[in-house]
Amino acid sequence: SEQLEHSERQYRRIVEQVDQVLFEVDRDLRWTFLNRAWRDLTGYEIAATIGESLVALLHPDDRLHVQEVCAAVLDGRQEEGRTEV
Repeated sequence: SEQLEHSERQYRRIVEQVDQVLFEVDRDLRWTFLNRAWRDLTGYEIAATIGESLVALLHPDDRLHVQEVCAAVLDGRQEEGRTEV
């Protein structure tokens, strides 16, 4: 419907304007979605990152914590996860 398409365009515009990285990963912690802030903050191209391991791009000191946050969300123990690395 036209209303749904309008809402989707609005949602995408908001997601792309946020200055924090918004992302989705699959169960193997491989990137499935990244917003524009990813490229702006890291210099990595989004298309080249999709399908890659989230953990592989993190500093070794951050890996365990991020894996724990992601596991809590993927297992349903948390609705969302937020962390700084």
